Amino acid sequence: MQVWSDFKLETLRRALEYTEGHLSGDFLQKECAAAAMCSLSGLQKLFRYVFNISIGDYVTRRRMTLAARALKSGRSVLDTALDYGYRSPEAFARAFIRVWGITPQRYAKNRSFTELFPKFDIPQTADHKGGSSLKKHQTTKRIRRAHKTKPSESG
Repeated sequence: MQVWSDFKLETLRRALEYTEGHLSGDFLQKECAAAAMCSLSGLQKLFRYVFNISIGDYVTRRRMTLAARALKSGRSVLDTALDYGYRSPEAFARAFIRVWGITPQRYAKNRSFTELFPKFDIPQTADHKGGSSLKKHQTTKRIRRAHKTKPSESG
């Protein structure tokens, strides 16, 4: 049975916290890794292993989910594009179409908002006494199940 260390779960928690706080404007993976206190390659591998998605894809999908919400509330495409770090409405529209399969303008007029890509969450794994290995293993299994990652070889 593979038991994840508190360090790995804490690394992911820090990375997600940093990511969610930096969805608007420029997002640099190396700064995310620094905030998570690990190397960029280590974070990229850990993130993909646990969530079965790259950090870059996660950021894009989260931005497009928040952008869709903004568009449905009446925000303009240009303002929404700038809010979420795109330098042009054309680049924003291409990313939006990749995620939603429809232009931002058509989405704003015709679609009801759904939380396409909710934020990932890493629950706290240890209580003030340090927690137990079984609790950590159950938390890891719950994270994997929730995000449909590859099952461990040992089950």
